[in-house]
Amino acid sequence: MLLVVLLVALLVALLLLPPLLTLLQVLVADFYATWCPPCKIAAPFYGKMSKAYPEELVVFAKVDVDACSAVSREERIQSMPTFRLYWHRAKASEVMGWRGEAHLKGLIDGVLAIAASDKTPRQEDAAAKAKSFADKAFEGVCMKCGKCDGCGCSNVD
Repeated sequence: MLLVVLLVALLVALLLLPPLLTLLQVLVADFYATWCPPCKIAAPFYGKMSKAYPEELVVFAKVDVDACSAVSREERIQSMPTFRLYWHRAKASEVMGWRGEAHLKGLIDGVLAIAASDKTPRQEDAAAKAKSFADKAFEGVCMKCGKCDGCGCSNVD
């Protein structure tokens, strides 16, 4: 429980304190539930990814939606797991559900590429560029079931 509280404190601090965010390029938050089967599947991959990126570029946090319900409500988390990427205090990208390690890694790498190409963006520019990248990443993907075109549910973005 103490670890969860510390992780939530880190997440809140990184979102609210601009001096810290200027040092840390990207924050990746995993909003999960202990009872959620896809969250359990994603956990070891997320842990492995957290060791693959240098801490000065990417910070990984885990937020238990049941233990930290206030944060989950404030962030409007609706499904688990939800992976949120923040850059310059703005939500840069989001993945609802576990779509695999390669998908999440691609989003992280994309936001890092944007960050590397523009070191001092205004917050609005950062959010717009990150949204543009996220839109391209989700193009042709059903936002309900997470499958590419062919699922037949007509929710393709």
